[in-house]
Amino acid sequence: MSFSQNIKDEILNVKSNRKCCSKVQRDAELLTENEDINIQELKRYIKKNNCCKKAFLRGIFLGSGCIVDPNTDYHFEITTKSKKNANALLDILNNLIGFEAKLLKRNNNLYVIYIKDSDQISMAISYLGANKALLTYENIRVERSIKNNINRNINCETANMSKTITAAYKQIKAIEKLEKEGKLERLPAQLKDIALLRKKHPDMSLEDLSKLCNDKITKSGVNHRLKKIIDIANNLD
Repeated sequence: MSFSQNIKDEILNVKSNRKCCSKVQRDAELLTENEDINIQELKRYIKKNNCCKKAFLRGIFLGSGCIVDPNTDYHFEITTKSKKNANALLDILNNLIGFEAKLLKRNNNLYVIYIKDSDQISMAISYLGANKALLTYENIRVERSIKNNINRNINCETANMSKTITAAYKQIKAIEKLEKEGKLERLPAQLKDIALLRKKHPDMSLEDLSKLCNDKITKSGVNHRLKKIIDIANNLD
């Protein structure tokens, strides 16, 4: 069973004793079915009563609503074939309830009012009164957020590692060139020491190299000396 259907099954059991809510929910559902209803009267109910905002959400969702499985995407939509009703739905959702929905027209002449923001979709599910679905949705949001953070960190670490390997390769090629030309032994002591360390430890980070230096030097200092070695090697051409 789909995530949307689970929500619909859950909110079918949500009942209101207030006549205004029953009317708003019924009219809202008709609004998605292209029926000609009194939109101004509907707006008055929604402006006056917070309970009617929830009833309106339930009505339009039961009429033609869909919330995509949050494991796949964050997407909430309501559809109608009437442009007039689509604009009315958009106006009520955004200006009377506080959403930031958008409107598009699909190739099959279907107007779609949709929300992509995960926080707003969470608010919509809460308004619907689908508490079980809301708990499921929030758990999935947390899991996705953790996975995304892990992936970002892995990508960042991979990029940094790639930069380190590329830089180390250039440094070692420069050192080998100086050695071949008999220039390595003529380097100042500090440059010669760091060149020999880099050659001995090709995979080591700049910070770890700095700890092996005879003199106290920072990671930035090691990088500066290795860049100077590369410049010297380049000037041999």
